Amino acid sequence: MHKTVSKIVVLTMLLTFVLPAFAQDVITVGNANELEELMRLGRGKVLNAQFSPDGEQIIVGSSIGVWVYDTLALDTELEPTFYETAISADIVAVSPDGSAIAVMQDDMVQAWAGGEMVVEVDTNSFLQAIAISHDSSVIASAHSDD
Repeated sequence: MHKTVSKIVVLTMLLTFVLPAFAQDVITVGNANELEELMRLGRGKVLNAQFSPDGEQIIVGSSIGVWVYDTLALDTELEPTFYETAISADIVAVSPDGSAIAVMQDDMVQAWAGGEMVVEVDTNSFLQAIAISHDSSVIASAHSDD
């Protein structure tokens, strides 16, 4: 019983004193007006953005291609890596190891690895979603025949 009470006291202290200090970094309705723009990512019309699984890159899909930014060098003057996809990057998927990306628009899928397009497929149906398998060997797409 004593151990249970001690755990409850420690948990209560943690919730009361420690977590509020970290909560200051959370965006809420009350502090959203304090946000400031640090930079703009992508070119063209930005359609989506996501972090790579390891958090070292930000992948930005746009109307003219895909931009890959190094999160540790966002303040650099150098241009980010750019994949000119020839299709609008409506939806982008990133492989778990960050080495490949898949891009889709309407009925087209492109896969890129090592800076080169490795495959392009016309599915002849409207695509809804795309994903890359854990070992990067399979690209799965969900589509509608409507």
